[in-house]
Amino acid sequence: MRNSIIILALTVLLLGVSPFGRRKEPLPHGKAALADGSFPELLVVIERVCKGKAEFTGFTGSQGRFSIDDSESTGCEVRAYLPGYRSQTVSLNGDNLGTLILRPRGKSDSAARSGKFKDFTKQAWKAYEQGLDEAAKGNWHAAEYDFHETLRFFVWASPAWLSLGQVQEREGDKPGAIYSYRQAIAIDDSFVLPYVYIAALEADRGDWQATLNDSAKAITLDAESFPGLWFANASANLNLHQLDAAEKSARQGIALDIEHRFPELEYVLGLVLLDKVDRPGAVEHLKAYLALDPQGARAAAARKLIQ
Repeated sequence: MRNSIIILALTVLLLGVSPFGRRKEPLPHGKAALADGSFPELLVVIERVCKGKAEFTGFTGSQGRFSIDDSESTGCEVRAYLPGYRSQTVSLNGDNLGTLILRPRGKSDSAARSGKFKDFTKQAWKAYEQGLDEAAKGNWHAAEYDFHETLRFFVWASPAWLSLGQVQEREGDKPGAIYSYRQAIAIDDSFVLPYVYIAALEADRGDWQATLNDSAKAITLDAESFPGLWFANASANLNLHQLDAAEKSARQGIALDIEHRFPELEYVLGLVLLDKVDRPGAVEHLKAYLALDPQGARAAAARKLIQ
């Protein structure tokens, strides 16, 4: 009996066959890299796109590595998402998905760059990479611990504060995430990504003045790379009754959002034009929103406004 168990264990190890006769297949995997071949060394979102609908599947780990559960993924595609960049999309076929290249949306490749990366101590960098890898596995508590360890070794690690905030968002701790993003900004106020994430959270909770302040600051740093910032800025201006500014921001965001990741920009512009008594223009943009996102969170309100 003992010899049979040993033989079975060796079969599993050498052939990758389970005790029940089913081969254990590796998950589809790949990397995300910047256009110059370097790795972002940030938490880059990996999305599965099926029938035009994108869903979060996880983050990249250290050196841009990721894997993805391909169950029920027939005919689906995979792409990366990092604000300020465009990703290629690959078919979810086979084990090796290759490298997803992230190309800058604007003229400069600065969105993922923080000047603090070069100042990491060896211990801080090790803890930081461990945090990225734990987050890539969906181990939020372990990742949070590692990012706190990073900051214990090097408190000025703005990328660690950013990554910590992203993990806290996944855990549902929005106040904690806002605090972490604010710390990242305080350390490196030219690092745009923390502004992107904090402005979205501030808009979500209706803190319109804070949304306006943070989105406006980020736009002064980079006005070409972040349609989501223009959406936050337009929403803030609309809710603060600054209609001309809201219209300008919404139109700028629409012009930049060539992938239509932020269809709500059309909705916001529709509301602005309604307030400016331009009903034909408003209806045009409300219909554009519905065409882009017919089941969206604001679809029912848009249809009601069109009637």
